[in-house]
Amino acid sequence: MEEKLWQACSQGRVEEVRKLLQNSQININWQDPELSRTPFFRACGYSGHIEIVKLLLNDERVDINKANKYGTTPFYIACYSGHIEIVKLLLNDNRVDVNKANDEGATPFFVACCHGLLEVVKYMLLCGREIDFNKKWNNKTSLDISKQRSTSTQKFSNETEEEFQKAKRNCPKIVELIESFQRNPNETRAKLRKQLGLSGKFFLLTCLFIICYFFSHFFFKLFFFFFFFQPRYRCNFPFFNYSSSL
Repeated sequence: MEEKLWQACSQGRVEEVRKLLQNSQININWQDPELSRTPFFRACGYSGHIEIVKLLLNDERVDINKANKYGTTPFYIACYSGHIEIVKLLLNDNRVDVNKANDEGATPFFVACCHGLLEVVKYMLLCGREIDFNKKWNNKTSLDISKQRSTSTQKFSNETEEEFQKAKRNCPKIVELIESFQRNPNETRAKLRKQLGLSGKFFLLTCLFIICYFFSHFFFKLFFFFFFFQPRYRCNFPFFNYSSSL
């Protein structure tokens, strides 16, 4: 049964996952014997199916930080795979350890910088959580590896030519972002909100909050005034007579 859930999460079969999760006896954090990957890990990294990730996040039995045999977490693999919608979802969940490094010491932010995953880097800097971009892997920080990859002429052994060229294009932009963030985090986040089309939504939500706050106080004061200070608006209830009590 556990293996069926693992396969369903790997292959994006939403309804099958939903049905299997109804079983209270299932070991939802079962790991495959080869690489110790959980169903949640597979959903975040391989199938990249956000509906399955949401289903699993809503199940309190899921260990959302459980790593594979190399210490790679579901959040790390989502960043590495460039599944931006899943990355955004996980960044908004405070249970997710966004800085947990793998056994070699590489963090999710480091791997995103290393492979030129610009959108992942942007959302990690924007999310407002404490991102450790000074942690070193092989004596290099995220900024160091971004600079190195900007001018590199040799791709990684597990990297395609397309991925290599993408890293070369994006790493100089990542260098600028990190240096800007180090100088002024708030200003950098404001620019990122604008770039990603989030500034308008933020402004709208702020306005709605202010309007709701104002009207709730206004109507409360109006109610209080009419029912407690204006005799003609006083109400007589069987259990409490306002007129006679004043």
